[in-house]
Amino acid sequence: MPIGAFEAEVLRVIAAHRNPDSYLGGATVLHQAPDSPRASRDLDVFHDTTESLAKSVEVDVGALRTAGVTVELGKPQETFHRAIVRRDASATKRFLATRPTNGD
Repeated sequence: MPIGAFEAEVLRVIAAHRNPDSYLGGATVLHQAPDSPRASRDLDVFHDTTESLAKSVEVDVGALRTAGVTVELGKPQETFHRAIVRRDASATKRFLATRPTNGD
């Protein structure tokens, strides 16, 4: 199964804040069938602009924390943000927000 219960919860929380400049990619999308041989180890959220990325990080982190999820942000960069998202010691997930490098 590619997405566990905790990952599904994180996706539900951040889904309310997606916009046309923000989309899920990577293995989570490619291996979404319940019988997929590969499990997703992170959530890759892509953005078309740096402004969309910055706003999404702010809003998503707030929503996750409001939902009782611990979010530990890595060193922010203009085009990339990484965070460790966890509910408890047994449920840790990396949450990535990236932006294509083809410009605004």
